[in-house]
Amino acid sequence: MDSRSRNILREARSWVISLVVAVLLALFMQNVVMARATVPSASMENTIMTDTQVLLWRLAYAFSEPQRLDVVVFESPDGEDVTYVKRIIGLPGEVLEIVNGQVFINGADEPIYEWYLLEPPMWWSLTDQVFYIPEGHFFVMGDHRNNSKDSRGLGLGPWENLFIPRENILGRVSFSFWPLNQIGFIR
Repeated sequence: MDSRSRNILREARSWVISLVVAVLLALFMQNVVMARATVPSASMENTIMTDTQVLLWRLAYAFSEPQRLDVVVFESPDGEDVTYVKRIIGLPGEVLEIVNGQVFINGADEPIYEWYLLEPPMWWSLTDQVFYIPEGHFFVMGDHRNNSKDSRGLGLGPWENLFIPRENILGRVSFSFWPLNQIGFIR
């Protein structure tokens, strides 16, 4: 084999190795570090609009637990092959009370501050309820409370299991990237 042929083989091998490394890196990023999700409904408006594509950090909770008000992607608590995007409102072991559409935690005198709500609660969102959140589970709600299938179990086809097991949480939503007019960090 002459030197020209060896150079061509060396160049081809270099390209193949680069391509394999790029594919493995992309697969690692997609399956371990972050993922993409689309918000299919209006339940998170005005924070995340319908059909917005977001990035979620799969490693967000590798060294810490989910916090109140984090926006998360999780698998259906009922075992359906569906993922949801909602905001964590109640944490494991808490007593969450909804009175006249406002959320109170562990008998507090003041409701939690919810700056992100699309509109004041109406209709079934005003139903007073008390929830005892089991250990290892979370209580989630959409930011558009009047149009959200969530842990309250009211309207829009309630879940059988109201609380989200920790292992169902896939990651924290951190950034929206499509459509272009929706680009930005999520909080």
